[in-house]
Amino acid sequence: MYVNLALTTAVIGIILGIAAPLTGSPTDGSFHILAIAGWVLAGLATVILLGLHSGEDNRRRAENLYIGTPRQTTVFRTAGIAAVIGILITAVEIALWISKTVGA
Repeated sequence: MYVNLALTTAVIGIILGIAAPLTGSPTDGSFHILAIAGWVLAGLATVILLGLHSGEDNRRRAENLYIGTPRQTTVFRTAGIAAVIGILITAVEIALWISKTVGA
């Protein structure tokens, strides 16, 4: 359950990161809102959800006979890769926003 939510939040974070430069320049109000929201979703939310999944997965492994599915591992890794991509995209945009608004 958590791993699917993690993949969803990572993809939404990437979409917000891609949408930010399409809405305007780094000095526009919506640019930094989209970039920060994308960073929170792709970064914080995804990593927390992946951690919750890992904890739940380890608990299940310790209880009884456990058979993991290849799909679960694939989705977990895909969510992690998508999170890194989303974090990189939005971090660059946040840096652009800060450099354009704070720097002279």
